[in-house]
Amino acid sequence: MALITCQHTNNYFEFVLLPNSHTQYDTFDVYDYSFTKDAFYNVMDKFKNTKYKPFEKQHKEYIYEDLCLENYDNKELKLYKKHLVSCKHMKDFVVLGYNRTKQSVVNFPSTLSIASTRYVKRLIFRISNRVYVNFETSIPESMDTITYCIYVNYNHDENVDLIAINRDLQNALMIVSA
Repeated sequence: MALITCQHTNNYFEFVLLPNSHTQYDTFDVYDYSFTKDAFYNVMDKFKNTKYKPFEKQHKEYIYEDLCLENYDNKELKLYKKHLVSCKHMKDFVVLGYNRTKQSVVNFPSTLSIASTRYVKRLIFRISNRVYVNFETSIPESMDTITYCIYVNYNHDENVDLIAINRDLQNALMIVSA
């Protein structure tokens, strides 16, 4: 089954694993993507026993409308616009398709109307130069609750080998959802 086809105009995809069922309403679906701590670390430990080597990223994230500002220990700032274009529920995960563009940091407004602020720690396994498996823990600034999330992200471009990309995505999803 091809997860990515040449018909996509999105340039960034997240395949978010769903450890729990989702709730359907008349006009929208609600997905619970948070793993329990034990389940999260069990999947992570399984992935650590593969050939893929991890690297880690930590940052504080600020969301304002469709802008996301990532602050890496006050040394590096990254800003991007992330617009959700598509959402598709598949068996054990939901596929979110975005148009994501880098922005200059000066485009982030000086405002008190920040939608959310959270601390993010991510262990990332590089599957290929476009496909990554992410084990993310996050804590909203206003709460003490840790969220445990697992997702595979794919950075799309026009001239990619879709057969290889789909193979990489399927392999990654097979390991994390087994």
